[in-house]
Amino acid sequence: MFGVTEEGNSVCCHVHGYSPYLYVSLPEKFKPEHCGELKVNLNKAVLNDLRSKDISEPILAVELVYKMNIYGYRNTGKIPFAKITVAIPR
Repeated sequence: MFGVTEEGNSVCCHVHGYSPYLYVSLPEKFKPEHCGELKVNLNKAVLNDLRSKDISEPILAVELVYKMNIYGYRNTGKIPFAKITVAIPR
């Protein structure tokens, strides 16, 4: 985690045991059994784009979750999202 103090000094805090994640909306037809294939394909794509080859698995996990979409809120209920856990925060 990065931040700035009230005096304007930069700070960095290493949080051990935490892996960053993001949510990506999915089509309604997406099923839990598709998560493995999505993870494999995401790993391939990220590895092809990485400049550093020090990491072998940038995508740690992909799981199907149901969340409310807050972007352009429409009160349509929960929809499928992929929760993608990554090994590197870039």
